[in-house]
Amino acid sequence: MAFEDEFLDVMVDTVTWEKATGVDEYANPTYADPVTLQCRFSPKAMRLLDVNGNEVLSKASIHMAGDFDIGPEDLITQPNGDVDPVIQVARPPDGDGSHHVKVVV
Repeated sequence: MAFEDEFLDVMVDTVTWEKATGVDEYANPTYADPVTLQCRFSPKAMRLLDVNGNEVLSKASIHMAGDFDIGPEDLITQPNGDVDPVIQVARPPDGDGSHHVKVVV
């Protein structure tokens, strides 16, 4: 079994991703249609700094196979239905480039 197959075997959860698209006429954020992504969802509370330097408490780490354009203004709906903003995004590379996306919410 190839590494990619084994990696996908642990992607047993799904989350919904809503890409931030801008703001409406009232300065409220707007989002693209939700997209369901296969992932590995790991609940884990950690104290982190958000993009503005504020200390926040995260709820989970999410590993997604593929290279998605997820950013800090986007929303993730967790398997339990909670909707949270993205706190951090990482794209760990392998020998062929970006391997997966790690998102912290």
